Amino acid sequence: MRGGKLERVLRRLESLEFYNQGAPRRLQSAMGRGRVPIRLNVNENLFVPREVTIEVARRAAESLDHRLYPDGIGKPLLEKLAGYLGVDEENIVLGCGCDQLVDLLITTIGRGGVCTVQPTYAFYRVRCALYGVPYRYTFFRDDLSVDVDHLLALLGSSDMLILCSPNNPTGHKVSREVIEGVAESFDGVVVIDETYAEFSDEQLHRMPLDFENVIVMRTFSKSFAAAGIRLGYLVAPERIASVLRRLQMPYPVPAFSLKYAEILLDMVDYFKAVWDEVRRVRSWFYNVLRSVRVPKFRVFESYANFVSVGIDVDGSYIIEELMQRGYLVRVFPDVLGHKTLVRITLAPKEILEGFVGAFLEVLSNAVREN
Repeated sequence: MRGGKLERVLRRLESLEFYNQGAPRRLQSAMGRGRVPIRLNVNENLFVPREVTIEVARRAAESLDHRLYPDGIGKPLLEKLAGYLGVDEENIVLGCGCDQLVDLLITTIGRGGVCTVQPTYAFYRVRCALYGVPYRYTFFRDDLSVDVDHLLALLGSSDMLILCSPNNPTGHKVSREVIEGVAESFDGVVVIDETYAEFSDEQLHRMPLDFENVIVMRTFSKSFAAAGIRLGYLVAPERIASVLRRLQMPYPVPAFSLKYAEILLDMVDYFKAVWDEVRRVRSWFYNVLRSVRVPKFRVFESYANFVSVGIDVDGSYIIEELMQRGYLVRVFPDVLGHKTLVRITLAPKEILEGFVGAFLEVLSNAVREN
């Protein structure tokens, strides 16, 4: 390995925090032995049968000439999205998943500093570190409310605020009143990450029509069961959207993803039924977990497609024991006074019924060992 500049660059990059995608390294060895755990760790939509997605993919693939570049702005999809959202096409910007749009926003609007409320999606912090953008944050109170005074003080030295609502990993929503109040007081940009919006009882995607400094991000990954096509979008005031489109990379979304999403938007009635089922299962699962009698055990009310619980058990123990029983979950250390936050993706009831039995067994063993 050469010394000098290359060595310094590589050492700096190797020292950076990376985004943990949630799959334990031990998963690969388990899969190699033919045991594939049920993925309740990355909030994929397991309520849509794979056969439905295969048919959508077939129709999308057969309609395209894959030798050609896609429509650069995705005009046909923009038309359908505008109708679905009740906004103008000029308010929408497409991207390769919300994560790519987060990158775009940090490197354009947020260069002077990004602020968040913790705990929240770690990718914001990771990308700020990569680009050398100052990252500031306050914490949700124990009741998950926002200390608005502290937040506004931090925003005095920031260009952009990102609020995830419903929030990952807690599942709670930030009140519209708080968001509107901050948007009115802050002279920078407020970004609302609505990745889980369709599972909630409140949606904020039209707020950019009323506030010149509000942007809302969304994705097809969760609600439309299309994580594999990597397609996100944002709704913004027309002037901001115009600037972001000019600064976006060329052909940011593959033609296949554009066409796939068009077909999904023709199936909105089907997906509304899916979202209703997610909410029904979420209510049942929340109540089941609320009945658990374990010391220092808290179930967080969720408006997303997952439910999280705070426990006083080491996260690595939870992951290992549940994986041996055929389930993958996501854990976060030291969250809101809990040693571990366990985030569990919702799935059809028959899957979660099996999970509950395994989870209770793991918790019971942990309590005995302590």
